[in-house]
Amino acid sequence: MSAWSSKLPEPVIDPNVLPLTGANALERWKNRRQASRDDIDKRKPDWDKNLERYLAKTKTSAAKDEVIVPKDYANTEQKKGQLFFQTPYIQALPLEPNAAGLEEPISVFEPVINHYLGPDGDNAKSMVDEVLMDALVASGIFASKIAYESIQDGTKPVQVGQQPDPNFVPPPMMDPMQPPPQAPMVPVMQDAPNIISEKYIWERISPAKLLVPVEFTGSDYDKSPWLGFDFLMDFEPAKRAFNLPDDFNAFAGDDDHLLGKDKNTGDQRGAPKRVKGSEIWYKASLFDETVKNPDLLRVLVIIDGVDAPVKHKDSPYQIVQEDGSIIGMPGFPIHVGALRYVPDSAFPPSDCQMSRVQVEELSGGRTQMVRNRKRSVPMRYAPIGLGTEFFSKIEKNIDQGVIPIADEHFMSYGPEGPIREVNRAQFPKENFSFDQIANRDISETWALDATQRGVSQEHSVTATEIERTQQNANIRLSRERTTFLTWFARGTTKLAALIQQFADQTQYVAIVGEDGARRLQPWDKTKIQGRYLFACRPDSSIMVDAAANEKRALDRFNLLHGSPFINQQELLAETLRDMGKDPAKLIAQPQPKPVEVPKVSFTFNDQSLNPANPAFPIVMEILRMGGIPVDDKAIGAAQKLADATGLPTASAVSHGNPSAPAPAQTLGAGGGGTVEPMNKHLADKTGQRSGPPIAGQAA
Repeated sequence: MSAWSSKLPEPVIDPNVLPLTGANALERWKNRRQASRDDIDKRKPDWDKNLERYLAKTKTSAAKDEVIVPKDYANTEQKKGQLFFQTPYIQALPLEPNAAGLEEPISVFEPVINHYLGPDGDNAKSMVDEVLMDALVASGIFASKIAYESIQDGTKPVQVGQQPDPNFVPPPMMDPMQPPPQAPMVPVMQDAPNIISEKYIWERISPAKLLVPVEFTGSDYDKSPWLGFDFLMDFEPAKRAFNLPDDFNAFAGDDDHLLGKDKNTGDQRGAPKRVKGSEIWYKASLFDETVKNPDLLRVLVIIDGVDAPVKHKDSPYQIVQEDGSIIGMPGFPIHVGALRYVPDSAFPPSDCQMSRVQVEELSGGRTQMVRNRKRSVPMRYAPIGLGTEFFSKIEKNIDQGVIPIADEHFMSYGPEGPIREVNRAQFPKENFSFDQIANRDISETWALDATQRGVSQEHSVTATEIERTQQNANIRLSRERTTFLTWFARGTTKLAALIQQFADQTQYVAIVGEDGARRLQPWDKTKIQGRYLFACRPDSSIMVDAAANEKRALDRFNLLHGSPFINQQELLAETLRDMGKDPAKLIAQPQPKPVEVPKVSFTFNDQSLNPANPAFPIVMEILRMGGIPVDDKAIGAAQKLADATGLPTASAVSHGNPSAPAPAQTLGAGGGGTVEPMNKHLADKTGQRSGPPIAGQAA
């Protein structure tokens, strides 16, 4: 695939050519926008109540003793961490028919897209925290915008290719047999916008400002015919962006926030003047019969108080190729999602919405408990005849107040004495049962029991019961997590398409090479071209216990390191990273093994050490190399002894038959003959040992 060019002229549709009638008429778009606003306005009161319950706000300011149990807050904060604990690591998978040549682009693009999602890029984690509040608390539906913004200051020449030098003049040929010289290659320069600032955007859109067709009832919002949102903008930036006239005076008076409205007429001292508008993206083929490609998008911007659209053009995030096909961002830049689906409705309820009745019932029961305690303070009564001084001392204890009554009501003091306690009303036990039932209903609605919230159980349960409860809850949580991560990966694909289209400047990203070392790799959009599928690495978005993560890393290493198809160094580096170690500091290149000297063993007898033996010099050299030096005096003494005893030299033995038995050894002076060598086989055959006869034994 060729590199996308952000330098192509924008195909702009003149706003004045909008038809006065038909599906694409401006008045029809205004009616669609108003219908969507009316639909949101009907849902907004429930969304406001959900947020009030999350913030533990009372229904009325006069209800001072009203208790709001912050169940929505506790459940929301717990479930946010379980659905998205941290920004997952994004893996890039090729979608090209021939993916063999995409190894290098993937090795560059994968760290690039993770950089832009990280805290030094778009900081997608903050956007996710915001939209999860919409999903779990307010509306059940959440929305974001993915876009590219740049600030241009003039143009600058950039190289777009090479060509033979058109001014080249070949020198005269001296040898007609030689081929003529070729013109040298020179760069082809072209003026391009001078971008002095640029950024990629992935930010939340308030559901109160979202515009969705009232007739759309699906769960895949990229299949909607159009999507949009309302916005507020300060007048000066809006004037520059949309070429508003100087006499514009239709300033906005309020903003549709989820909690109440921010009143601002623009006439207050120091308050900025703001304009209100709508940005709508629509599928052109559904509203313009001249458009054939169903994937072509157009953007329409309407400013309240302006009779004509201030912007109407084909999507700048798509490129129409010569054959009519479209490359670029797949789907709408307005990225909408939900964790669940309600049949025939694009607005599913949030978790807070579904549990609001139970939370209010629980809060009502707690309020009754508080009021009962206030009204059931200990009170006593006593006869007036005891005297005011006595009563004043007792009445200083407010909770133990005394009610004075007439003496005639006391027939006699009796054993209880003159001061007696007033009977207090007992709180019904069924209220505590209702409290437990409401808590259980809320846990079932959120799929969060006490164990998952980190709260101890009110009654004893076995480990098996806790495990089963956890497994059953994990089924739903895993499904919702998968739904949300799919939405996140789809948004990553849209963001990646913008990077492939607009990343003209050379930048650097840290990558891990085949040797396991990190290095800075230069890149631009030409180095990351291709069609990719982006997926979240499993379990990279959730919190994993450090010990469990380390054990998993070691198990993976033990399982895979023996395979001949595994990159051993990269596997080791990944294992060390999972263990919280720095591979660059711990991994060293293997050193070449030293040449091993073969181990040789020698066995020497007395003949080997005989100086007369021709092999004697070799034996001495072997002993010296082995660290066993033999003194020359000892060698001389051995030679003299051999000469004196007349022992046969080694040459006499070595020149004979090597397989013949050794000759008989002379005993020396007074020896009385020769000694035959002992032969075990002879003793086995005759029963007699070899050698001279023993005295007194027959020969």
